[in-house]
Amino acid sequence: MSKDVKFNIKLSIDGKEHIVEATTDVKHFAQELGIAETKGKRLRDSLLKFNGLVTLFQGLQSSLPSCRGSVCFLGDLTNVR
Repeated sequence: MSKDVKFNIKLSIDGKEHIVEATTDVKHFAQELGIAETKGKRLRDSLLKFNGLVTLFQGLQSSLPSCRGSVCFLGDLTNVR
């Protein structure tokens, strides 16, 4: 025998309030929460990877001017004789 969970949800759609009643059993509810948690963790991991890539490209972008300066300096050294 499964236990039921009953929800009353108050929605505001286009300025009008609606009350929706939803019923589910506990096992199904727990499964759906587990799925939502897994998807949330995947999203977090993806955002962390994206943030790492952004940081990497920002570091490369900020290091380019100093690399250009070093290359110009080496070019000047080769031209001196």
